[in-house]
Amino acid sequence: MTPKQESAQFAKQFAYAFAHYDLPTLSSLMADKGEYIIQDEFGEDLLVEDKADYLSWLSGRFEEFKEDNPNKKKLKFEFDTCAGCSTGCPVVYFEGAIFPRLAEDEDEILLHGIMVDSKNGKATRILFCYNFKYLERYM
Repeated sequence: MTPKQESAQFAKQFAYAFAHYDLPTLSSLMADKGEYIIQDEFGEDLLVEDKADYLSWLSGRFEEFKEDNPNKKKLKFEFDTCAGCSTGCPVVYFEGAIFPRLAEDEDEILLHGIMVDSKNGKATRILFCYNFKYLERYM
C-alpha cells in the first residue's frame, strides 16, 4: 500500500469510529501526544497535546449532539482533501461540515472538516480544516 492509500485507509477507520461516537476506538487510533484542536470555553480554537483532553472535549460535543438529535444513531460523513495548510491530507466532514465545531449562532457557523494526519497507524494531528478541495461540489 502506498503512503497515500494508507492515509486514506486510516481516515476511513477514524471517520467510522467518530461517526459512531466510539471513543474507545478513537482513543486506540490516536497517539498519546500529538496536535489536537479543540474549542475553549469562549469558542476559540485551542491546540492541545494530550489525547485525553481531545477525547474529553469530543465526548462533550457528542453528548450535546445526541441530546439535540435523540433519534440520530450516527453522524453523516464525507471525505475530502485539505487544500490549505496540509495539502493532500485526508479531511472528513460530519453533518454537512458543521460538526463538531460549536457556533453560538448561525452567523458564526464555519464550514469545517477534521483533518487527520497519521504516522505508524496512529493519529498524530487532528485539526479543524476550513479549506477543502471538493466541498463546494457537495454543498
